[in-house]
Amino acid sequence: FFLILHSEAKEVYTLIDRILDSNLFNVLLVLLVLIFVAKKFNIISKLDQQTDQIANDVHKSERAKQAALSALEDAKKKMAGINEEIDLLMADSEKSAQQLADKIIEKANQDAEKIGLNTKKQIEMKKKSAALAVEQKLFEDSVESASGILNAAYNKDLQKQDITDFIEKLPDVSERKQ
Repeated sequence: FFLILHSEAKEVYTLIDRILDSNLFNVLLVLLVLIFVAKKFNIISKLDQQTDQIANDVHKSERAKQAALSALEDAKKKMAGINEEIDLLMADSEKSAQQLADKIIEKANQDAEKIGLNTKKQIEMKKKSAALAVEQKLFEDSVESASGILNAAYNKDLQKQDITDFIEKLPDVSERKQ
């Protein structure tokens, strides 16, 4: 509309003409339209609400960040305590393992000593058994040897004499019948 007026009255070129020719007029016109639309649709209050909402979200996230950092610090402290506990448990475990190993070694030594004593006893028993077997064999050999010697000395003539002497000592069978 202003452009039409301007083109019809080209004769008077004044300050108004310069404003109309420049982009300043167009910019001001667009600005006025934007202000009217903003007031009509309450855009500024909506932008303020959005700004407040964003600020609240930022504050919430900041509080959540602080809570997370606090939880992280607590976890780090607990982890440091856990590492100390692990070190203590490891030291106790090593001590217990060493004590158990010492007990096992002591028990094994005692068992070995018992086995050694039992072995010595078995050896002594075997020696005695072998000695008895040798004595028995010697006795049997002696009896056999003596028997051989006696048999050799006791010849047939002596046997006849012994039988005759034995018979003479017997009471007479015919006397008994009577």
